[in-house]
Amino acid sequence: MWTQSSLADILESSGIRARPSQSNEEVTICCSYCPDSKYHLYINPSKEVFICFKCSAKGGIRRLFKDLGIRGANKLSLGEVAERIEKAKTLRNFSKPYKLPEELQSSKLPREYILLHENIPSISAQRAFRWLNKRGVTWEDISEWEIGFCMAGDYASHLILPIRDRKNRIVSFQARRFIGVADPKSKNPPSPKNVIAKTDVLYGYNKIQKGGLIVLVEGPFDVIHVNREMKKIDWPIQACALLGHTISQIQVQLLVNLMPQCVWVMMDGDAALDGRSIAIHLTQWVQGEVRWSKLAEGDPDDLAGEKIVQVLAESSPMHPFQNLPKREEYTGVKWHFS
Repeated sequence: MWTQSSLADILESSGIRARPSQSNEEVTICCSYCPDSKYHLYINPSKEVFICFKCSAKGGIRRLFKDLGIRGANKLSLGEVAERIEKAKTLRNFSKPYKLPEELQSSKLPREYILLHENIPSISAQRAFRWLNKRGVTWEDISEWEIGFCMAGDYASHLILPIRDRKNRIVSFQARRFIGVADPKSKNPPSPKNVIAKTDVLYGYNKIQKGGLIVLVEGPFDVIHVNREMKKIDWPIQACALLGHTISQIQVQLLVNLMPQCVWVMMDGDAALDGRSIAIHLTQWVQGEVRWSKLAEGDPDDLAGEKIVQVLAESSPMHPFQNLPKREEYTGVKWHFS
């Protein structure tokens, strides 16, 4: 019999965002038959039917799968599709470390990139340093993480944070605006198909000890702060960042490569439930323990070392498709992991 979780698996494996309905019986997605961004299309897994409460489109799931381009939907029964996905899960083998395809190219740092600690006389460098200082980033952090900035070009008035792989090679970067208030605050390099994207990397991944304790956070400055605070109190915990509050399957595989004893997922306060979804998903892959650390408000980089340890100690253990949020908590939850 179809379940909510097996239906969500099929949709997510095809790159379609899905989340539970308020009744916790159906799965909802954004309707493909009308302009919809608020998950108006409801799919009933037990009755194998769907209906959109915005445009009134309705029918059987096989028709929906065909229209969504889900492979094999027009040839296989729904049970066979589900069986294939379950079989694929058991065949996934992480005994060998995952590597990005060789044909993928690294994102090169901007030509205008200047190491911040080498250019203090300039006014832009001083403004960048003041901005970082307000966020608690120290001179030692700037040097250790090779934080730079651009005074011109596509990334003018942006800090540049290089991203390295396990071999310590720069493979990408993230830019963070430090002058002005225009959105977006963060900017990523272009990522055509042959270039490594932000969903292919973890910030701080090159510094993580294999078989250790990992805190998975949202942004680079959370990583810098958590690592510094853990060093201060001599705790063997290290952080890496998703560069967002969803996780790709490649990022999951990168975490699995590290064989962690425990992974804590600690998103910013406004993305706490996204963090819970990520933690539930990780339990299907990570052999060590996975825990969800909920921040009522604020960000990880607002917490001192002892407070971080306290939040981790109060975290909740996760289990796959169990301990889900109550239905009234689903607003804003992202069930999309690809």
